Amino acid sequence: MEPSDLLTRFRHGFQGPAWHGPDTLEILKDVSWQQALARPISGAHTIAELVAHMTTWRTFGLRMLRREFDYRVEISGPQDWPPQDDLDEGGWTALLAALERTQNEILELLRATDDATLDDPAGDRPFSIRVILQGVVDHDIYHGGQIVMLKKLVQQAP
Repeated sequence: MEPSDLLTRFRHGFQGPAWHGPDTLEILKDVSWQQALARPISGAHTIAELVAHMTTWRTFGLRMLRREFDYRVEISGPQDWPPQDDLDEGGWTALLAALERTQNEILELLRATDDATLDDPAGDRPFSIRVILQGVVDHDIYHGGQIVMLKKLVQQAP
């Protein structure tokens, strides 16, 4: 039996309809690469940095779903927050494509996964695979809200 609850959460949060407002694709659809690099709040992350960070943790979720439990991401390290300072238009397009690719891979793997196996521990972590994947969806929603606020600031800038 496929894990329909997670499939639904990933679909709705990423491509809608989302109960909480705009989904991830809706939020990002009209962000230019220049806007993605803008830093309207000194010391805060850019939209591009947030998208790269979201992709990192979606990749982490994928690796847990594949039962690659040795995979690690050092929190606050360069893999967690990949630098995006030299991003150009092509790089922004590639970053968005990588984010979307994680969505497609997650949905594909979830369709092929027996729901009961998602309650297995994720290696030596104190969480199940299901809890981690639910966290990925919540993580996207959290950072999506940040991106919405940054977009408003960038679009108001002279």
